[in-house]
Amino acid sequence: LVTKELRKTILLLWEGGKSVISPESLFTVIWKIVPRFRGYQPQDAHEFLRYMLDRLHTELSSFNHNQYQQQHKIYSINHNTSILSTNNKSTIVTSIFGGILQNEVKCLICGNESRKQDPFFDLSLDIPQPNAQDSNGTENPNYLLTGMKNYF
Repeated sequence: LVTKELRKTILLLWEGGKSVISPESLFTVIWKIVPRFRGYQPQDAHEFLRYMLDRLHTELSSFNHNQYQQQHKIYSINHNTSILSTNNKSTIVTSIFGGILQNEVKCLICGNESRKQDPFFDLSLDIPQPNAQDSNGTENPNYLLTGMKNYF
């Protein structure tokens, strides 16, 4: 399971020793499941992140609550960390990375409105270039803040 190997890797990182940490066992598990990530070729980091989040959520969601209670030591980082909700419909992945995107469409002919909500683990946003200019042509030193306000 990817979840188990990721946990082992994170625990090694948290120990804070001065030795080298190799995530080879984590990569081996991932390579068996997704061959396109095999080897050491450059991959799209965003694609890999999406795969990891989806896989972790799927693995954690597959446990029923009784299995989780029995295997808590295997799948938690420490005894104070809950990675599954009691209803098993959300996981720590959805709690941290999950969101709902609401799409609204209005027909220009009949005026009918449609709303749809789609879950997501990541949301790509364009970030304006440094020294971006605002609509009146003057340089805007708060380009990042202005760009983020456009989305929220």
